[in-house]
Amino acid sequence: PPELWAAKIEANPKDAKTLLQAIKEEPASTRSIFWRTELMELTERFDEKQKIKNAGVNLADELLANPEKLKEAVKTDQVGEYTGFEPFLVAMARAELIESSNAPAAEVDAAWKKTAAIVTGLSVPLKNVGVSMRHLIVMTKAKEYREADKLAQRLIKNDPKNPELQRRRLRLLYELKDFDGAVKLGKKVISNSYGRNEF
Repeated sequence: PPELWAAKIEANPKDAKTLLQAIKEEPASTRSIFWRTELMELTERFDEKQKIKNAGVNLADELLANPEKLKEAVKTDQVGEYTGFEPFLVAMARAELIESSNAPAAEVDAAWKKTAAIVTGLSVPLKNVGVSMRHLIVMTKAKEYREADKLAQRLIKNDPKNPELQRRRLRLLYELKDFDGAVKLGKKVISNSYGRNEF
């Protein structure tokens, strides 16, 4: 059953052998892309890292290009709130895999920009808070700060007392060099930070 591999990996998250077995068992599943990232982080040899990365990226690209294959690939995965937004999940897994491979900055940036384009095209509703928050994180990683700030403002309007959203918007204002706006929001964020200080 699908739960078996999830349980085995959870019990032995740093066991390369278990990850290899899981990938061999499910070479084309969406969750195998995440497993490849975990496996790569346990691998020291550069050529092995590249082999794992390339296999995962090729799979992700194939799934993103073929809705029927994607539908099949998610069957063993518990996508939860990403139901209906599976391309976003795959694109994120792809970008995280590339980022974890110590790829050149330009390649990492391109991966996050591709992910941002995919999720923007999916029109995630604001009421889906978890996916919308990931959308905001991805837009920030893609350095699309202006569009990310527009999304942050819509999310804050929908949930005005959410300090996490306010902190994320503060970073965006800083990146946009809106220092007056950042100072104004910063005072509010600090007063609502409950002892947390991320800046």
